[in-house]
Amino acid sequence: DTPEKSTSFEVRKSGGAGGWNASARSTTSITGDCTLTFRGATGRYLMAGITTDPEANNSYDSIDYAWYLPADLTYIYENGSNKGSFLTFNSSTIFKISYDSVSREVSYIMDDKLIRKVSVPGTPTFYFDSSFHSVGGAIFDVEFRAGRTGDQGQKGQKGVLGLKGQK
Repeated sequence: DTPEKSTSFEVRKSGGAGGWNASARSTTSITGDCTLTFRGATGRYLMAGITTDPEANNSYDSIDYAWYLPADLTYIYENGSNKGSFLTFNSSTIFKISYDSVSREVSYIMDDKLIRKVSVPGTPTFYFDSSFHSVGGAIFDVEFRAGRTGDQGQKGQKGVLGLKGQK
């Protein structure tokens, strides 16, 4: 089964049987700093991330660094291994996986909050990769680009107090 990719940068498993048997991947590779950004459908089983071997198989176990979105709770998987469960999400949550070639670290970011960092050996060449279990599973606003996501800035100053309303 192959998910369809629309012109709106959405990838969806639209048919076939349930199972980790459908995937979408990039043909473009990036060596050096890179960032994957996407939103995911809730209530479906799907994974999206970056990998060095995108054509290994359609399953999630070959994605090197991935967000797993099974229902409304997030997990991080690395090479098929669960690294922990984290926060709840909804369809507007923005997920990022960013590789920094200077520090040689992959960062998992959720709505601009750093969730996990992991060291990466060598100088890998990454591709976007995904795996879908549930029919109807989808990722939206997918962007895989060169460059990394910077650290979150400091909290801004408190704004001016508004005028008191009339009675």
